[in-house]
Amino acid sequence: MKQGSYMWLGWATILSSLLLSSSVAFAYPPSGDDGSKVFEKTRTDINVMYRLDNNVTRSNTPLDIRSDKSISLISGVNRSFRLGENAGITLNGLLEAEKFQVYSGLGHVSAGFKGELFTRNYDELPQFSFFIQSMADRYQSKLRDGGHHSFGVSVFKEGTIFDTTFSITRAIQNGQSAVFNTRHTSANIRLGHKFLDSNSGSDRGSLHFSGEYQKGDSVSTGTPSLTLLDTATVFVKDDVFITPQLVSYRTKAQTFLMTLGYNIPIADDYSLDISWQGIASYSDVIPPFLSANVPYRVSQFSVKFSKGFEFK
Repeated sequence: MKQGSYMWLGWATILSSLLLSSSVAFAYPPSGDDGSKVFEKTRTDINVMYRLDNNVTRSNTPLDIRSDKSISLISGVNRSFRLGENAGITLNGLLEAEKFQVYSGLGHVSAGFKGELFTRNYDELPQFSFFIQSMADRYQSKLRDGGHHSFGVSVFKEGTIFDTTFSITRAIQNGQSAVFNTRHTSANIRLGHKFLDSNSGSDRGSLHFSGEYQKGDSVSTGTPSLTLLDTATVFVKDDVFITPQLVSYRTKAQTFLMTLGYNIPIADDYSLDISWQGIASYSDVIPPFLSANVPYRVSQFSVKFSKGFEFK
C-alpha cells in the first residue's frame, strides 16, 4: 500500500471512530451514587505481560529485522482526592520491569509517577482530564538509559454501545545517545464495549480498539547504508545489536498504530487481556534514488494478567 493510501486509512480510522460515539486508555474514578466513595480508597494494580514482537529493530529492511519475546511486570499505586464538587486529582506511582529473551540489552526497569486532574462525570456530559507523566529508565545497555515523559489532555464519554476516550499527547524521551532524544505528538482514540450477561447482568468481558497517529521523531536500527545516511538526522553504533554490528538512527516520521484486544474477567479484581497491535512508520524523508517510501512494520501479540487491590 502506498504512503498516501495508508495515511488516509489511518485518518479514516480515527474519524470513523469519533463518529461512532461522540473517547486512550485512561481510567477515571467513577462518580458513585453519592459522588464521594472513589476518594476513600487507595488502589494497587499488578500486571504480568508476555509479548511477542516481530520487529524489535523497527527496520524496513528484511535482513535487519529481529524478533524477540519479553515478559513484563507492571505495577501502580494510585489514590484520588477531591477538588471541590466538580473535579478531582489522581496521583499514581508507577514501576515497570521488562526482560527480553534474546536481545537482553533491551530489558529495562522504569519508575516514576503520573498525575491526572479530571472533571467528574455528571449526567451525560463528557469527562475532561489533563495528565502528566514522568519515568526514569535504566536499561541493560547504556545508550538507552534516561527517561521518558509525557503530558496532554483527554476526553472520556460513556455511550450506549461504546465508551470512548480521545486524547492528544506530547511525548519526550531522553537517552545517553542523541539518537534516543526524541519528541513526538500523538492523537489517540480508544473504544470499549462491555458484554453483559442478559440474565444476571454480570460482566462477560470487554472488547477494546484503539487507533493512534504520531508525528515526530522515530528510531530504527539497521545496517549502515546510503538510505540510512540520507534519512537520518543522527546515528550511532548500537550497543544491543552487535553481532553483526547495526546502527541506530533517528529520523522524522509519521507513525500509525492500531490495537485490538479482549479483556476477560476471571474473578473479583482478576482479569486476562489478549491483544494485537500493528504499527507502520513512514519516514518524512525519501532519498532521491528510491521510488517509494517503504515503512517499517511491526506486529505485536500480548497476553496480560492483572490483579487489583483496594485499601482504605
